Amino acid sequence: MSQSFIYALRDLRGSFKSFRIVLACLILGVAAIGAVVMTGASILNSINTNGRSILGGDFVIRSIQIPFGQDPITWLENKNARVSQTIEIRAMLARDDLTQSSLVELKVVDPAYPLFDTVKTDQSENFQMLFDDQGILLDPALKDRLNLKVNDKVQLGQASFIVRGFITHEPDRAGGSRFGLAPRAMIAAKDFSATGFAQGAGMINYDMRVALADSTKMKEIRAEFENAFANESWRITDTENASPQVTNFVNRLMLFLSLVGLSTLLVGGVGIHAGMKTHFESRLKTIAILQSLGSPRRLIIHIYMWQSAFIIL
Repeated sequence: MSQSFIYALRDLRGSFKSFRIVLACLILGVAAIGAVVMTGASILNSINTNGRSILGGDFVIRSIQIPFGQDPITWLENKNARVSQTIEIRAMLARDDLTQSSLVELKVVDPAYPLFDTVKTDQSENFQMLFDDQGILLDPALKDRLNLKVNDKVQLGQASFIVRGFITHEPDRAGGSRFGLAPRAMIAAKDFSATGFAQGAGMINYDMRVALADSTKMKEIRAEFENAFANESWRITDTENASPQVTNFVNRLMLFLSLVGLSTLLVGGVGIHAGMKTHFESRLKTIAILQSLGSPRRLIIHIYMWQSAFIIL
């Protein structure tokens, strides 16, 4: 072990107080960046791990304004796949007396929905049974916003619905066709025509979720499907990117917060400079004593280089 290294350790024993600001600035900046990276990686890993539940299938075929015909459904069923079709549209939901209204993200579901997991409500019945007699399920936020309770009537487009319950868990909400900000409303496919929305009132998003008998062949079947319907303008999302909206949001947030962390570290550099300067100024007497005892200049430089390295590392 070199002589400069031993002297550097001995000199540091009583001088850590002058490094408190330096250590605080380094820890704050590095911890901020580390926390951002770890949190973002954890979220993205969770999306990849639970891709089928988040997406609602092995892959989803999306169409805007144009509903799917029978051909793609028949093609997929010949591959032993299960298929569920949903429709999403933004609409206004109002109390039956029209005194209050709210924008909602309306989701129209068929009897096969969901292919994975289940929709949970505050009622004990299976959620599909709650759609009987034009039932509707609502986001709990609408309970207070529109002053609603179970069995109240609401107006949706040209049709009147009965509130059957409030949704507590929608498995594929994060994997929806778009980033929804409004509360959810859910009705059965058999009641959609009564609303009048099918006649072109607003942008309608048609989704076809597909659950394969063998998920390991997802890429192969997706490629075959795209070749079979190459002339269609459908957009396909699979479990490798189950929630592109959330993934993009997390990546952008990570980038922003990493820049904030780097800025914190940069500003902390001022504190690091001040702390190091204070430390070396406090060691001037020690340096003078070493020089008066004949210590080589090279040895003194190495001592304080070692000390700087200890703090940085």
